[in-house]
Amino acid sequence: MAGGESALAEYTPPGTATFADVPVGAWDYPYVEYIAGEGVVHGYPDGLYHSEYVCTRDQMAAYVARAFELQ
Repeated sequence: MAGGESALAEYTPPGTATFADVPVGAWDYPYVEYIAGEGVVHGYPDGLYHSEYVCTRDQMAAYVARAFELQ
């Protein structure tokens, strides 16, 4: 799954947002939808993505493990 910007070259995000706080048209929408669709992120228990939160070390470790299919 890892591939940087090139991974998104042929990607078309869904027409409906997975997370209400990352609406269609937001600058980060295609990125968030891509990593959510790949199972890298799941959002918070309240159903939001919360891009305004600081990503902790343990969260990043989980993201990297999922992105590179290490778990």
